[in-house]
Amino acid sequence: MKKRSFIAVALLVIIISAEVGYADSDPCYDAVKQGKFRDAIALCTKQIGSGADEKNINDAYLYRGIAYLETGKPDLAIADFDIVIKRNESDAAAYSNRGTAYMSKNMFLLAIADFDKAIKLNPRDDIAYKNRGVASIGRKQPDQAIADFNKALEINPNDDATYNDRGAAYLKMGKTDLAIADYTKSIQLNPTNDEPYRNRGAAYMTAGRFDAAIVDYSKALELDSTDSRGYYNMACLHSLQKNAKEACSWLQKAIDHGYSNWEHIKEDSDLENVRAAECYQKIMKGK
Repeated sequence: MKKRSFIAVALLVIIISAEVGYADSDPCYDAVKQGKFRDAIALCTKQIGSGADEKNINDAYLYRGIAYLETGKPDLAIADFDIVIKRNESDAAAYSNRGTAYMSKNMFLLAIADFDKAIKLNPRDDIAYKNRGVASIGRKQPDQAIADFNKALEINPNDDATYNDRGAAYLKMGKTDLAIADYTKSIQLNPTNDEPYRNRGAAYMTAGRFDAAIVDYSKALELDSTDSRGYYNMACLHSLQKNAKEACSWLQKAIDHGYSNWEHIKEDSDLENVRAAECYQKIMKGK
């Protein structure tokens, strides 16, 4: 069975707080909630130095850590979550968010340890179960991931992202039909998310259902025309159908949209059928 490219789990969920203790007038909290993360860093830093009460300072470190994480600074995020945990060892949100930060650095064992702690503190935290499942996928333990996704869905049965993630775990185990069923459920719950369409397309490719795959890949591109993976997957699909001209056209589109993993292109077995084609050699010249 050929290895499918780009089976994606959903974006990691960041927990803003186990319990929201702020009124809507707090600028640090508000900035994080509104996605204004650079503003949040400045506002939370000001709050930390303002001599606020203990709880507000703890929360400011938590929210600043989230803002650091969202702006691609996981080490600074971890440092802030460390402070929160040192000040309050029972803060489940701090453990869960620190686990997410470790995940962004592929430090899966540390992430799992933090998710374990978050779940112990809050056994109804479906997001911690979900993220621990994602960490298990990272550790190539899809069976453990499925157990956590099942628990997350038991707590929150309408979370489309968890179905998408469980589908990825099933596909890694070779359970294509179960993967397709989960991706379909994810799409039913959130039909505007391109990720499960792309993933279901990959599952259909694995099953040799190329017509269904092209429908899903096309839909994913309709929803997000900027994602180079969609174009790349279309190239792989046409290569598997031995349509070199179309495969090269889609591969060029992937590159035009930012795809630049040349080593993967060279090694991907899905493109084997077009390597001798003049159009492929032209694209890869000098790479």
